[in-house]
Amino acid sequence: MDHEQLLFDLKNAPSLKLMRREHAALITSFLYRVFKGTQVVAIPLNELIERLDSYLDYLNEANPGLYPLAATAYIKQWSSEEYQLLRVVSRGDEPTVELTAEAERAIGWVEERYRRTFVSTESRLRSIVLLLEEIIAKHRGCTGAVTTA
Repeated sequence: MDHEQLLFDLKNAPSLKLMRREHAALITSFLYRVFKGTQVVAIPLNELIERLDSYLDYLNEANPGLYPLAATAYIKQWSSEEYQLLRVVSRGDEPTVELTAEAERAIGWVEERYRRTFVSTESRLRSIVLLLEEIIAKHRGCTGAVTTA
């Protein structure tokens, strides 16, 4: 990894900029839920707006005013040149929305982070179980030796 390249990427790469944004949790969780959680590549714009509106209502119910913009404003922002997370494609009558490669990359990093935590936890649990089985086996061996002697 080159220092200068990292400085440039941290300043300019949309996927890295996303992680520093004020509403990174909203953006990442919503895009993951809609695209990755349902395994779709594209979604009609109107449906995406409705789903984000519902998600915003849900989040703002617990924390009023946390996300003050309307769903359409967020979608417009996320598809802007500055954010570069969504691509609005006009096919036929209704426009559809797709994730950009940068959004895919950012979501992938977050997925990997959570996957690693789970694997690490699972690995630790497996080690504990193996140690307990070893202790039990040794204890049985000691108990058996004392009883037969």
